[in-house]
Amino acid sequence: MRTKLMLSVDDKLVKKAKQYAKSGGKSLSSIITEYLNENIWLHEKEARLHAKVKRTAGKIKLPANFNFKKELEKVIEEKH
Repeated sequence: MRTKLMLSVDDKLVKKAKQYAKSGGKSLSSIITEYLNENIWLHEKEARLHAKVKRTAGKIKLPANFNFKKELEKVIEEKH
């Protein structure tokens, strides 16, 4: 099921976004849909990973300066 969505966006941004979509042979709606899907997927994946990390808390020792978000982004980049 598809639903129309009304957004308030700066005119200049809309113009740039339409040009970007056109240059990729896509519609602006498909670009926004892809963006939302990817970001929601990343958020959900990060939440699942956080839950796994919490379950393993105390079982592994990480350096004090360990950057979880940076490491997650690195793993995701390697997979894509």
